[in-house]
Amino acid sequence: MIRRRVRLHAVSAHPALVSVVVALTACAEATAPEAAKGTQASVDALSARSNPADVYRPLDGARELDAPRELDAASELDALSEGDTPLADLEAELPPTMPPTMPPTMPPTMPPTMPPTMQACEAETCDGRDEDCDEAIDELGACGGYVAARCRLYAGWSDDGVGPDSPSASWGSCPPEDAFTDSNNQRCMSTRGDGDFAVMPLGGDVNGDDKFAFSLHCDDAADDATADYIETHCAFFVGHADNNGGARDGALAWGACPNDVASNSGPLHCTSTGFDRRFRPLRMQGDVDDNDDLGVAWICRDAADPARAAALTATVEVFVGLADDDLGPPSGSPVFGRCPAAQNPGDGPVRCVSTGGDGRFHVLHLMGDVDNHDQLGLSLRARVAP
Repeated sequence: MIRRRVRLHAVSAHPALVSVVVALTACAEATAPEAAKGTQASVDALSARSNPADVYRPLDGARELDAPRELDAASELDALSEGDTPLADLEAELPPTMPPTMPPTMPPTMPPTMPPTMQACEAETCDGRDEDCDEAIDELGACGGYVAARCRLYAGWSDDGVGPDSPSASWGSCPPEDAFTDSNNQRCMSTRGDGDFAVMPLGGDVNGDDKFAFSLHCDDAADDATADYIETHCAFFVGHADNNGGARDGALAWGACPNDVASNSGPLHCTSTGFDRRFRPLRMQGDVDDNDDLGVAWICRDAADPARAAALTATVEVFVGLADDDLGPPSGSPVFGRCPAAQNPGDGPVRCVSTGGDGRFHVLHLMGDVDNHDQLGLSLRARVAP
């Protein structure tokens, strides 16, 4: 293998040596014209020789190198195939082949992480969550609309001491009746999920042997959790006072309510829907006439989630009206006197009041002698909170 490398080197050096000689000749001719003649003769002699190996005749007895031979690509390949120079030896002398440099693997591009308030914002609903990403819950009347559509407020009246004296799941034929019914001095009605007024005529003279009761029922097959929450965290309260002894308008309490869900003791009697779908009787005091007051309130409370309770209080509204001399509207009317556009608690034969969305008691002053010519009006609807 070493011998072949030397021979290949000699072959490749031969043309270069000739070039050097030619260059020296040119230089000599420029500086010594006489010497150039002798040099040219030597070059001519070299050119005349047929064996190029003579140029490499060793000096001073050194060993003559093997004469170069012409390269033949076919013979070289044959030699390699016959084992003269193993291909593995040639490959071993070459630098190792390096794979092409690849750029470092980059992690997949991920979308930027969005803050929770920017993810999947939707229209607000009455479920205690902030769907519209404004850091408030159940606002913009979301709960008012839900309660008006999914809940029914029942009202019952009885004469001559008829009707239950303790909390009861029913009052006469209510529920499930939603229209005015009359059975054995026991009447009831309910709102119908449309915001209109339900109207119930009273019977006989209303006095100390009469009772009123109310119950709230919310039903939603698609969202039982929200319906149950409203029933168990919101209540409609009604109070009665004789001889102009009612609480001032906007009071936080009416007698024992709302700390108690009902009370028939002391000068201020009260009742409520009781957070449990049951009726609780409110006993009237003496003859009910123009020196009597009614107080109404819609109150929602939740110590664990006060913001949700506050939203339900602010966006739901109950209207209560009393009409004298058969002047009340028929059931299904969108208005009762000036309500819902305005209230008229102290004048005219058709009066009404609203719970106001503030969790306080608001007063309806009665007129004349309340009897079988009077009608009670009731509406449950959404309220646009300020």
